Formats: sequence, C-alpha cells, structure tokens
Amino acid sequence: AASDAGQARLREIVARVRAIGAARGGTVVEVHASGVPTIVVDMVQALEDDLVLFGVFAVGFMVVVLGFALRSPRWVALPMAAVLVVALVVVASTVMAGMRATVVTSNISSLTLIVGMAHAIHLAVHSHEIRRVDPTASVKEVVRRTVRGIWLPCFYACTTTAVGFASIAVSDVRPCIDFGLFMAAGTLFAYAVSFTLIPAGMALLPHERVREVEPASGPVRRFPMAAVARWTIAHGRPIVLASLLVLVASVAGILRLDVETRFTDYFRASSPISRGLNFIDARIGGTTPLEVILRTPEPAPGAARATFFEEEQYAKLKRVHDLLAGLDGGKERGPVLSLASLREEGRRLLAGTPMAPLAGQPLTMLLPVARTMLGKERIDGILRDYVSEDGTAARLQVRIKETNPDLRREDLLAGLRARIAADPALADVSPRVTGVFVLYANMLRSLRTSQVQTLGMVVGALLLMLWVLFRDLKVALLALVPNVLPILFILGTMGWLHITLDMMTIMIASVAMGQAVDATIHYTFRYRNELADGATPEEAIVLAHGSIGKAIFFTAVTVVGGFWVLVFSKFKPTIWFGVFTSLAMAAALLASLVLLPVLLRRFVRTAPTASPRG
Repeated sequence: AASDAGQARLREIVARVRAIGAARGGTVVEVHASGVPTIVVDMVQALEDDLVLFGVFAVGFMVVVLGFALRSPRWVALPMAAVLVVALVVVASTVMAGMRATVVTSNISSLTLIVGMAHAIHLAVHSHEIRRVDPTASVKEVVRRTVRGIWLPCFYACTTTAVGFASIAVSDVRPCIDFGLFMAAGTLFAYAVSFTLIPAGMALLPHERVREVEPASGPVRRFPMAAVARWTIAHGRPIVLASLLVLVASVAGILRLDVETRFTDYFRASSPISRGLNFIDARIGGTTPLEVILRTPEPAPGAARATFFEEEQYAKLKRVHDLLAGLDGGKERGPVLSLASLREEGRRLLAGTPMAPLAGQPLTMLLPVARTMLGKERIDGILRDYVSEDGTAARLQVRIKETNPDLRREDLLAGLRARIAADPALADVSPRVTGVFVLYANMLRSLRTSQVQTLGMVVGALLLMLWVLFRDLKVALLALVPNVLPILFILGTMGWLHITLDMMTIMIASVAMGQAVDATIHYTFRYRNELADGATPEEAIVLAHGSIGKAIFFTAVTVVGGFWVLVFSKFKPTIWFGVFTSLAMAAALLASLVLLPVLLRRFVRTAPTASPRG
C-alpha cells in the first residue's frame, strides 16, 4: 500500500511539473520534463493501458476465430470460459505473490489466454471428427473418445510449452524470472482446466446437429489441407533444399545479433520520454549515470584514516576524474561531476577577486574558510553529493548519452576499467565502477548468456520429451527440426535487420519453440497412428492434414493473432516480441505442415511397434 501511495504521489508531482511546463512553454521557450521520475510514471501508465488493451483485444480476437472456425455457440462459450478462468487465477496469483507489473510481466494475462486456447481447439475439432464418423455415438461416448484420443499429445505439448517458459527463469533478470515461472505454472493449469471444464460442459449439453455423415476420408477430399498435403508430397526435394538455404541464411544472421540497446529504443519517438531524453542528451549532456566510488586506504594501527581533502588522496581522485573526462573523446558523455569539478568551479568563481589566492590552497585549508563565509550547512550540503561526511569515500559521476547511435556499453566500461587498472597509483583507493549504466550493461550481458542457456535447455528438454512420447530417437530428432528451424529463422532475421535483443525479444526463442511444439507433436502423433491403421506414408500425410491439420491451422491462427495484439503496445520491445513471435509461429505452422511431412515420409515409413494412442 505504501508503494502504491508513493506511486500516486509521484504521478501527481510529474503531472504538476508537466502542467507548469505546458503553461510556460511556447514558441520562445521549449520545456521538457524528463529524468527517472517521469520515466517511472510514464512506464507505469503505459503498462496499465497495455493490460487493458491486450486483454480486450485478445478476448475479442479469440471469439472471432472460434466463431469462424467452429461455427458453434457452445464451442465459443466453453473454450472462452476455460481460458478466462485460467487467466483470472494466474493474474490473481501474481497479485497475491506481490509481483508488480513490468514491461515483461504485463503480458502474462493475455498470453495465458493464448496458451490455453490450443487445447480447446483440439478438443472441439476432435469431437467434431468423431461425430462425423459416428453420428450415433452418445454424448458421454463422444466425450470419452475425444479426451482419450488427444489427452496424451496435449499433455506432452503442454509440458514442453511449460518447459519453454520455465527456461526463461534461468535469467538473472527478475521480470524474466517471474514471467517464466508464472507462465509455466499457468500453462500446466490451463491443461488441467481445459481437460476438466470443457469435457464437463460437453457432457452436460445435448448433441449438436451433424451437418453431414461421412467416412473419415470425406472431409480430406474437400478440406483445403488436402491440396497442401498433395503439394508437399510432390515437392519434397525442393522443400528440403529451401529449408537448408533458410538454415544457412539464419545462422549467418544470428552471428550478427547484438544485445546493445538504449533506453530511448524502448519508446516511440513521439513519446514524452523519448523527446525528453533526446532533448537532455542534445542540450545538456547525458542521461544515464556512470559512477566510480573511491575509498581512502585503510590506516596503520593507531593512525587516522586519510581523507580526499588531503592533497595526496585528492590527486588520486583527480586522476580518476581525468580518466572519466577522456571517455571516447567526450562524444558519449556529459560533464564529469566530482570533488575535482567542484574545486575547479570554486577556482573559476574566485578568479579575478581579492580571494583568488585561496583557490590554490589545499582543501584542508580552503573548506574551513568556505564554511565560515558561506555557512557550514550550505557547504556540507554541496559536498554531500561528492564525498562522505568524514571524507574517506568519494563519488565521481558522469552521465552517458543514451541517444548516441554508436554507444557500446561493454567496450566503454572495459576501456575505463582497463585504464583504471593500468594506473598503479589508484590501487589503494579501490576504484569501483557502478551506477545505472553499469547495472543496465550487466543486465544486457545476462540476457546474452541466458539466451544461449535457455535455447539449449529448451532444445534438450524438447528432444527428451519427444523421445519419451514417440519412443524412437529418430522420430524425436525429425520432430525437432520444424521447431528449431523457425526459431533460427526469426533470430537470423533479427540479426540481418539489426534488431537487438532486450528483455522481451530475448524470450522469443523459448516462448515460440514451446508453442510451436504443439503442432509438431499432434501431427507426428496422428501420422504414426494412421500408419498403424494400415495407411501408406502418402495416405497418412493426406489423412493427417485433413484431420489434425485443421486444428493445427486454427490453433496457429489464434496464437499468431494473439501475439500480434502486442503490436499495439507503447513499448517497442513488446511490439517486436509480438511481431517476431507471431512470425515464428507462422513459420512453425509452415514447417509442421510442409517440412515435417516430407521428413516423416522419407524416414518414417512403417508403423510403430507400440503406437502411443493414449
């Protein structure tokens, strides 16, 4: 409650400042409100707007897709009831856990809706298929056969999706950890709700009218997926060749990926935050603080500790000040603020006055005079920003220009640390480079490391689960291809387009692969079952496309559309996350219905000895 009150107070202050600026600004004076408080207020407001927008858009889009795909009021109401229950429980859990909304975690509610919808679509399509094949089956029989037919592939798809989300939690970034854990738990909960609430609703409602009675192959001949199946069978070699070319181009693009990003890249150019930060960088010099903390050496037993007011220690502080002043020739920074800059400002003010000789005196002599003339409280208040009260610790600060297109955080910090380490005179003052700039650079480094870790973890876990499900390592490896290739394609595209990894885009690989595996598992599962029923590989492809292919298609459309909703966010990272995750899911759909059948037809031509039918 205290933090909420503080946020409300901060919002009120920023609103008043902006109102004053709007009243005073005009054609003569340009007024901008910027800094950490305005960034905090604007981000919280944008997050609140996004939460409402994403929720409304996601629900509306799903209602439209379900209505178009399933053409049944009950199959709009039942899935929506299930996913809304899941979303409400997950969001309530985040509130009870005390998790505050961030750029990352604000997407949990809408993504929970998206993830939970896949099971509902598979249940609907499978029950319709059973009714077409056996219109005399009772309601309970249809429910039983529907659940029995798809609970196992849905369970493995759900588990691998949860692993994809959970892998994000290996990051050192708190919002990513929270997002990964809550989405993993929400995914498992969505499976439980879908396979209890929806079948219960089916059992309570009477049968719908069957539009047509036909054998299982009937819809295959008419459904457009049949054309896709036949085209895939006829063009196996070009499909594999094109996939290899995509793989090579993707790997080349991945090698160009970068994690360097700027605060201004998070917001639209027209936003108040971007305009304020750009104004400060251009006119005042620097926005992100980079600091160096110094401490005087430990004294000998019985001796007093030296202070930075003494000339010997002050000289060391001045050396660090000069190192900061030489950063990249001044292109990436504003002025350096320290005890040395304060002393230089005092010398400038005293120049040409009768007190000019004082400027050259040691600080141990100058400060008592200044305290007597200007007051101890005033002088100590000025010094407080640069040196501790006892003078044994000092802070030097420089603000880095976030809008500099050539900014390279790691290179800048490495160069500064190397120059400090190369000066032996600075060893005993223990220089420590810190500040928001360092914090952000460390976060980016963590993101780079976690990207490799999460991708490797997801691929390994996915391969293991596919192996357990299909009990055949060859089939598991084949099923892995259409999941990995779309992710490599998206990451490679980002590299070629010079779109950097950040808190949101770093999660694309894990999230998209976890979602894409749904189609792979269901398709491979159905293909092998058709082989077990006596179909040839070519017939199995056509039958799989005509049955499970429909559910895969509509599930993919729902997921793609759900992620595409994120493009309406006010945060660029969220926009890119939505765009590229949508593209990854579209690519995964293509790979599952085009590349995967080619691989299965070539390498899996006989029925499994023990088909996992559930």
